[in-house]
Amino acid sequence: MIRVGIMASGFSARLGNDKLLADLQGYPLIQWTLRAALESDIGPVTLIYRTPEVEAIGKRMAVETQHNSDAELGQSAAVRMIVDYEDSCGGYLFLPGDQPLILAETLRQMAQIFKASPQSIVSMSVDGVPYSPTVFPLSCRAVLMALEGDRGGRIVAESGIWQRILVPAQYAWEAWDVDRSEDLERIRRTAHLINLEMK
Repeated sequence: MIRVGIMASGFSARLGNDKLLADLQGYPLIQWTLRAALESDIGPVTLIYRTPEVEAIGKRMAVETQHNSDAELGQSAAVRMIVDYEDSCGGYLFLPGDQPLILAETLRQMAQIFKASPQSIVSMSVDGVPYSPTVFPLSCRAVLMALEGDRGGRIVAESGIWQRILVPAQYAWEAWDVDRSEDLERIRRTAHLINLEMK
């Protein structure tokens, strides 16, 4: 089992509003990311949130929600909230909440590869370039807990201390996230073209 942490407590500074609530095919963007995580069935899903609107969506989808009261400190606060769990999970998968086109099947494939190599870091990739999401083994826990400021798991994944396995995404658009309004429009166009539906 892998604990899936949905990172949804940022400030969307470049968009000026909460991008996670933006409409995508009739549903909030964050709901699509949560759906993929739940459908993957690779382990418990925890939503790290900042706003009550995002929390409400998580509760409606019956996932565990944790309020990030230290969100202003940067990514490291959300990372620590995920890896602070003491449970039977064999690793931690970090998935940005603004990655709504990720496929459950890709998450399952990552989990299978991690199960075969449980001391490795496993990242999704596009054309050989690593992207989120990433699975971290339990052996990374102390280093992840020690992160500070706006530093997330990427610095650990790129440290070279752990073997890193790249899992090709089925489609390049699985890696798309939302930093600018243009990104959101691109995702909306693609969602329409692939007939993205909430099941």
